[in-house]
Amino acid sequence: MSLRLRPETRALIIAAVAATGMTLSDFAEKNLVLAAQRALADRTSFVLNDEQWAEWERINSRPARDIPELRTLRDRAAKTRESW
Repeated sequence: MSLRLRPETRALIIAAVAATGMTLSDFAEKNLVLAAQRALADRTSFVLNDEQWAEWERINSRPARDIPELRTLRDRAAKTRESW
């Protein structure tokens, strides 16, 4: 991946890379992934082809799993709210 950056932007990124002790590639990958996740999290509509739609329907129609750790977390949060 090649980026055209203003000199001050490049200097800021290089300083951040040095401060984290990461390589430039690792720093870029980690932060680009976070930015991509944030950008996609706000999407309200998705376009799926027929194969993707069928997979979505397959996954979405599965029965919910009981995950005891999540139930414990939910119950703990509910108790915390009740004590306010």
